Amino acid sequence: MKKKKPGELIQKLIENRISRQEFEMLVEKIDDEESARFYGEYLKRYFDKIMEEHKPENENEMKEHQQQSKNK
Repeated sequence: MKKKKPGELIQKLIENRISRQEFEMLVEKIDDEESARFYGEYLKRYFDKIMEEHKPENENEMKEHQQQSKNK
């Protein structure tokens, strides 16, 4: 199997397209401290992006939930 770039493996994992062999390669790479730092930063940026995209939706849901709790 050809060597995959770290970002490519993470992207496949996020998109649920990663093969068992690729996943094992990813896990092996995470053992390396430098790679683990890279993957952690990559996933944090992805998480922050997702949270930012859904921020207005989450704020509205929270306000609705708080209002419903007050009405009970």
